[in-house]
Amino acid sequence: MPRPKTRLVRELTAYVERTCVDADRRTLKFSTEISRSVVVRAALAVVMESESKIREELEQQNFRLPPTHDRLALSDFEDRWRRSLQGAPVR
Repeated sequence: MPRPKTRLVRELTAYVERTCVDADRRTLKFSTEISRSVVVRAALAVVMESESKIREELEQQNFRLPPTHDRLALSDFEDRWRRSLQGAPVR
């Protein structure tokens, strides 16, 4: 296994390996590690499956993109976008 890049990650990993053990003192840390790219691909697949639901929600709310110089409108748009994503089905 490659060495974790940051000291914090190394310290947390070592802590889990030391403290999370079974009766035989074997670590309970998962031996399989999932890379960030795998997680991103899985998340993208979930979003793509929910695309029609997201589109329907956006059409019902009559979303229009605000001007890029209007920070208040952009903030409101982002809040509405997040709320519409929260209603999307999860597999």
